[in-house]
Amino acid sequence: TQAVGSEWILDVREPYEQEERPVPGACTIPLNDLRDKAATLPRDRDITVCCTSGYRSALAVRILQDEFGFESVRPLI
Repeated sequence: TQAVGSEWILDVREPYEQEERPVPGACTIPLNDLRDKAATLPRDRDITVCCTSGYRSALAVRILQDEFGFESVRPLI
């Protein structure tokens, strides 16, 4: 499952990073694939985006909000 309570966890790290340090229950979509797969994400959940340092998750949030109109999306801080 990708949800923790009502929150949906999205991991935008590369596959090798996900293998090294998996985030249990997270949906895994590398940042480079996000635009192609954004339509698969739920719009009825709060989405929290994670990565290693916070840079890619911030970019992913901006892409989802600005390009795809997601409202309930935030980076993991």
